[in-house]
Amino acid sequence: MNSVDECWVVFDRDKNKDFDRAIDLARKEKLKIAYSNECFELWLLLHFKYTSAPLCAKEYIEKLNSCLSKVSKKKYTKSMKNVHELICEFEANAIKNAEKLMRFHAGKNIPISKKNPSTTVHLLVKRISEVKSKDRKSTRLNSSHRIRS
Repeated sequence: MNSVDECWVVFDRDKNKDFDRAIDLARKEKLKIAYSNECFELWLLLHFKYTSAPLCAKEYIEKLNSCLSKVSKKKYTKSMKNVHELICEFEANAIKNAEKLMRFHAGKNIPISKKNPSTTVHLLVKRISEVKSKDRKSTRLNSSHRIRS
C-alpha cells in the first residue's frame, strides 16, 4: 500500500444485532469505520438539517423527502443513483451537523448502537476530500516541474 491507501468499512445499523460487535472487530483489525446509526439516510438528512432524534428508516426517508422537495422534484429511494448530485452542495453542512451529533454523544459511556442517531460517514467524506486535495496539489507540482525542465 502507498501512503494514502487505507481500508474503510462502511455500514449502517438498521436492524443489525451485531452492530457493536462489527465495530469492535473493525477496530481490532485497525480498519477505519464509517457507520450510520440508524441508517444511511441519517447522513443524507444531515445535509439539510441537524437532528438528534432517534428515528426509524421510514421516518428519515420522510424527512429527507421533505428537504429534497425544496431542491428537486425527485423523491428519494434507496436505489436512487444521483442522490449525491442533488445534495453535494450541502456537504459542508452535513459534516458540521455530523460533528455536532458526535459532540452530543461525547462522554456517554454506552455502546454505539445506543447512540442513536450517530454517524461517522463524515470522517470518510473528509478523508476522501483530503486525499483529492493532495492529489491535485501533487499534479500541479508535477506539471510545473515538467514545464521548467
